[in-house]
Amino acid sequence: LLIISNNIDGIKETKLFLSSTFKMKDLGEVDTILDIKVKKDSESFTLSQSHYVDSVINKFKHLNIKEANTPIDPNINSIKNE
Repeated sequence: LLIISNNIDGIKETKLFLSSTFKMKDLGEVDTILDIKVKKDSESFTLSQSHYVDSVINKFKHLNIKEANTPIDPNINSIKNE
């Protein structure tokens, strides 16, 4: 369970209620949840799964699978995404 709020008292109250109702551990500030890395700065959170992508790439390197070029069809017209 991940609790996010800008109200520290609300977080403490929620954790107190949950711990009185359920057996739980407070793991402190989030670093990773559900294999998603979480970075926090003063105004936002950034979610990343790059470490997961790296582990998948390494897994396939161990299977000796070689890279292959996949050229794009030159007849496809791309449009700018607004």
